[in-house]
Amino acid sequence: MDQIKALEWIKENIANFGGDPENITVGGQSGGTSKAVAMVASPKMDVEVDRLILQSGLNYDWPFQTQESAEERGTAYLGDLGLDENATLEDLRNIDAEKLIDNTSSNYPGGMNLDGLYVTYESTKDAINDGVFDDISVMSGTNMGEGSYPKVSTADDFYAQYKELLGDLYDEYDFENLVKVDDNTAAMVSRQLGTYGLGSYVSRNLMANRVYGKMMSERTDGKAVNYTYLFSQCTPESMSDLGTDRGWASQWAWHTSELWYAFNSLREGVPEVRQWRDWDYELAEKMNQYWSNFIKTGDPNGDGLAFWPEADENMGYIDLGAGISTHDEEMTDLEKLMMDYTVNCFNFPVAD
Repeated sequence: MDQIKALEWIKENIANFGGDPENITVGGQSGGTSKAVAMVASPKMDVEVDRLILQSGLNYDWPFQTQESAEERGTAYLGDLGLDENATLEDLRNIDAEKLIDNTSSNYPGGMNLDGLYVTYESTKDAINDGVFDDISVMSGTNMGEGSYPKVSTADDFYAQYKELLGDLYDEYDFENLVKVDDNTAAMVSRQLGTYGLGSYVSRNLMANRVYGKMMSERTDGKAVNYTYLFSQCTPESMSDLGTDRGWASQWAWHTSELWYAFNSLREGVPEVRQWRDWDYELAEKMNQYWSNFIKTGDPNGDGLAFWPEADENMGYIDLGAGISTHDEEMTDLEKLMMDYTVNCFNFPVAD
């Protein structure tokens, strides 16, 4: 309700700040992507949205929790706090803040609720099937290292877990010859594969974002334009970071780390543990320009920027990392495996 009201205010007033009320983009990161999608799909939403930005959160087939489930989780959370379902508002206000923080457990009642009033679709997929997003361009992507992946420590463990994960696709693609690892590389490669497309977490899976673009291009005959990114830049760290002795390269591009770059908010010595390098500043400038161009025109491309291909039938994407590289070439056998796995795992309706 509050977010819809905020967007209504923006539409009514943005012209006073030099903005265009007929050119609106809504974006979110992580859990914010579900809110952005639910807001656009809400029957209570009267503001026309032209574009969506979904950072680390393509929650394609995740069901929103029902009102009953939300109430059950809320009641369980009250129990964690030493209260019951008869607790009053005064009881809640009297809870010590540290107690709230200490009991932020799996029962914490977060997430989107299928209330039947503001949220009426059971999942993003249902809204897509109803045509809600046919006229909306989307920029979406994920960060290298934030996806789900089998936790392995040896080559034998690696192949055993991927055989279970892939099922018939394991032998169909001759996985043991397609992906070569040893005990020293098994864990690293597993993490890479989880991000690129062999993971069970649809919202942080590069191939899922690419397949979404292909699906929407097919569904709308190219009217719905989609752009996909992989953020792979490893943020610098000092050796005193969290009192650890981790090298920055081992950190990967962790969840939310792209925000500094997308908003071009890097500042020297802020935070102190991040000793930003020249390329960090340059990448932030370029990413901010891509994002700004997309927000303004629906196309991230512009002068001085590497060309960002659409995620259409070629499922193109851009890799924003130690350099900037773009990809829309014919898929490798490994990418074909990732696509088959992703389509089967998350029920994407796409043509071969």
